[in-house]
Amino acid sequence: MKRASSLITTVITPKHSSNSTRPRARAILPASLYYQGHGVEQNLPKAVELFTAAAQAGFPPSLANLALMYASGDGVVQDMAQSLA
Repeated sequence: MKRASSLITTVITPKHSSNSTRPRARAILPASLYYQGHGVEQNLPKAVELFTAAAQAGFPPSLANLALMYASGDGVVQDMAQSLA
């Protein structure tokens, strides 16, 4: 778990200009790790929070992940209408 926590810290800490690909990684990688529980304890509410922030920032893959979470009820109350919104 320590390695994944270090990875999350590294990815979240901005070190590059805003026009690099790093902001995209900051948006999706930690959410994916929390969703899947790879290297960190699975935390679906935290994954929803991070995917939502990334989606609001205009990162389309996060919208897809949120849609799947709402469709299946992973970390949220199952809501098919929300999954299609």
